[in-house]
Amino acid sequence: MVGESFALAVTRFVSNAFRLHGRASRAWVARRDAGPECISLARQASFVVLLAGVGVALASCAPSEQPADATVLGGDPGSVCVAVAPGGSIVFGDVLSLADGVSAIEIESVSLVKADGVQVVEAFVMPVGSGNPIMTMSLDDPSQGWAGRQIATGFHVTEPANVVVEARRSGASNGEAQALRVTYRTEDGVTRYDDGSTSLTLADSCL
Repeated sequence: MVGESFALAVTRFVSNAFRLHGRASRAWVARRDAGPECISLARQASFVVLLAGVGVALASCAPSEQPADATVLGGDPGSVCVAVAPGGSIVFGDVLSLADGVSAIEIESVSLVKADGVQVVEAFVMPVGSGNPIMTMSLDDPSQGWAGRQIATGFHVTEPANVVVEARRSGASNGEAQALRVTYRTEDGVTRYDDGSTSLTLADSCL
């Protein structure tokens, strides 16, 4: 609903800009004492106003999410491959830490970057103190901390936390994702995202 209202407002803004441009051009042409040079300059000026209005509208449509500056997700770059049959699921995650001077963030969503053949079933958060952080885990043999998991969306992170997703291989082809992504809201109301440093592959075999 909010997105539709914003799009409608932008459409009206651009439409009004075109209408003003047309009025300005007709007004200058209607002046009998205006020479060709004057009319040309007036038309150019009205086009400048039009383009400026369109530029403002397009800038307003730019994504509001910004790269992370309040968190650190993961460590050194790496990759993991897990053998799982089509339709099967595993748990994939990383540790999310707060940057110096940041006391809390609120998670808005957790997703997989450039996911192909793998889907997020659900995202969870677990305290790091509940056991060794989960990077990958089989749902057939969950770790001790799995029982204490909480839904990630809306979770307020105030200390390092293990953010994980249940990732399902959705087809016969290998499932791949570039990284885990956590989108969150800072204390000053800015929405940011942080991409992890580990890629994921789900395949029949990882040999």
